[in-house]
Amino acid sequence: LAGDIPVDTRDEKSRKRSLDACARAVNNGSSIVIYAEGTRNPRPSDGLLPFKTGAFRTAKACGVPVLPVALHNTGNAMVRLMRIRAGVRMTCVIGEPIMIADDDDLTAVSAKTRAWIETTLAELDRERVDDDERAKLCVPGDYGSAGKA
Repeated sequence: LAGDIPVDTRDEKSRKRSLDACARAVNNGSSIVIYAEGTRNPRPSDGLLPFKTGAFRTAKACGVPVLPVALHNTGNAMVRLMRIRAGVRMTCVIGEPIMIADDDDLTAVSAKTRAWIETTLAELDRERVDDDERAKLCVPGDYGSAGKA
């Protein structure tokens, strides 16, 4: 349907087949999305799960950059069975591409990517607190200068 590549993360052969399929897709000109944590985090408030290196190995083997993406507030918006709650604001921030050289250590590239995502999520958390504080200052029915003659 959407070109999904299935993976059973508990099975090493399935993981290898999936990464091979990802490499074929990239080499055929497709973009792919791999969640470096390897699964949904049941408690996003505890921070990111450890990153796996499959996305970084695939990018390095194909000679393409990793494009880090920070997805904020998805834990509050998405409940079990991938149902999305209405009225929850989610934010997606796309970072600068990270090219992986032949001699780059994938653990270091993974750590750099993770650090960017953590910093970005922390900034978005601060912005949300600021938004919540501004919302408390608004009185229902008071729209400021909007609509005043």
